[in-house]
Amino acid sequence: MKMKQVLIFFAIFFSGLVLMNVSFAETQSATFTPEQAQQIKTIVHDYLLKNPQILVEVSKKLQQQQAAKQEVKARKAITDNAAALFGDQNTPTVGNTDGNVTLVEFFDYQCIHCKMVSPVIDKLIKANPNLRVVYKSLPIFGKVSQMAAVAAMASIKQGKYNEFHEALMAADKRLSAKVIMAIAKKAGLNTDELKKDMQSSVIKSELKQNFSLANALGIIGTPAFIIAKYNTKTNALEKNANGKSVFFVPGAAEQVYLQHRISEATGKAASKASDNS
Repeated sequence: MKMKQVLIFFAIFFSGLVLMNVSFAETQSATFTPEQAQQIKTIVHDYLLKNPQILVEVSKKLQQQQAAKQEVKARKAITDNAAALFGDQNTPTVGNTDGNVTLVEFFDYQCIHCKMVSPVIDKLIKANPNLRVVYKSLPIFGKVSQMAAVAAMASIKQGKYNEFHEALMAADKRLSAKVIMAIAKKAGLNTDELKKDMQSSVIKSELKQNFSLANALGIIGTPAFIIAKYNTKTNALEKNANGKSVFFVPGAAEQVYLQHRISEATGKAASKASDNS
């Protein structure tokens, strides 16, 4: 092996150790003499200073591997928790409630990225007559987020969830108890009834379940999406012609990407991108 190849090998090897929080000292004693170890350490140090792109490449590869692991974990969790994710009767649902493809969104009313994605969801509903959207509120930004989530779910009883949900998402003011109730009133809700309905133990149980589902899926932030071909009559996941059934999308995504996954779930589009793209 030529000297340049040796340098590249060690640069990549030890860069990987750094990214994985493995110290040089942990590897040197079993492989090299102290003199050799110091020499290699100096060579690697100098080489990385001249070629910093190697660290970027290693970091990207590590991120891809971690994303792949999360995808595998999420898919299993989705299958194991399909009934709670797609068939819970207490969960707010919009679009075509009998649609053959379901998009589940985990969100927070104070999440900036969730607010940005909200109009995208509306466009997807209009563009896909068979799309069913399930909203899983995940109030991770404190007590105000918790109150907004509870209020929105309580609004289902008055048949105003969608109007209230969209109004909360569109709010350009910082949410507070006063602002939430003002938005509710503007959306046509009876706020006195709403406050009573917010005491429901069913809502508290639903939110607790949402956090459990997020934990099982490995969701650490909002928004996060699940897209699947789900039969609302049999309450079961179905695979399309390509043998695929679910897609997990952590983080905000553009409309074209979500549309591609929706089309894949229904079997209308051949996948040209990998599942981890």
